[in-house]
Amino acid sequence: MERNRLLQEQAEINPLTGLPNRQRCTQDLQRLLHLANQYQQCFCLGVLKIDDLQKINRNYGHQWGDKMLRRLGCLLQKELRSEDIVSYWNGGEFVVGMYGMSRGYGVEWLAEVLEMLRLIEFEVAQETFTLLLVLVLPNILRMEGIYKHFFKARLQQWKKQKNLVVIAF
Repeated sequence: MERNRLLQEQAEINPLTGLPNRQRCTQDLQRLLHLANQYQQCFCLGVLKIDDLQKINRNYGHQWGDKMLRRLGCLLQKELRSEDIVSYWNGGEFVVGMYGMSRGYGVEWLAEVLEMLRLIEFEVAQETFTLLLVLVLPNILRMEGIYKHFFKARLQQWKKQKNLVVIAF
């Protein structure tokens, strides 16, 4: 029994950050979206990305990139509410799901996180972070629809600018 639990944990947890991976996060987000619909609550989905992580790894070594990922994962876990979801997907992207959070509070919270990140010394010059927030209203239930709107907005904004909070509906 214990062995099965350990195997499942290994399959669902990113070993570098200690956070749930994309597969586990998707399951958890589906559960929260179902609750949001059932109780007519808003749901905020956020992505925080370390810009140019590949460049940091190439120029300074993977130990610096890994250190940034671990520190960012710890910060997000510490600052989130217990009912929220945080996970590491890949390429320096962290996904945050916030149940019952209004757009205003979601923007405020992510802006505070961005400010905290600016204060952390990562010992790598000119690191930047991009934040994207999508407010999901109760009538948008399916993850496929959210991904479509979310990632379309994300790609458009990340091509234009970095280090900002973007709101897309």
